[in-house]
Amino acid sequence: MVNCVVRQDEETTVPEVCGIPISELKVYFHSESPIEVGVLFLKLGDNWHRFFLDAGLLFWKNAAPDPENDLDDGQDYINWGVGILSVKWRLG
Repeated sequence: MVNCVVRQDEETTVPEVCGIPISELKVYFHSESPIEVGVLFLKLGDNWHRFFLDAGLLFWKNAAPDPENDLDDGQDYINWGVGILSVKWRLG
């Protein structure tokens, strides 16, 4: 897979994704609290990346949103990319 990324670290850099335009950014929450972000999905070019923080560690891998496994009944992804993508962000 192009731009394959797998990380499970306390500190890391992710040069594999630098300079690639962000095409989508989705998130789902574990609860009603806007502070308790569940997992973020970032689409860079044609590739999806799934990442989250747990106990101070970054977990990052190539994976697309999977509603059947990610979401509980009544949950949906929130598209955070609507506003920021209008400025054509790239990771750098």
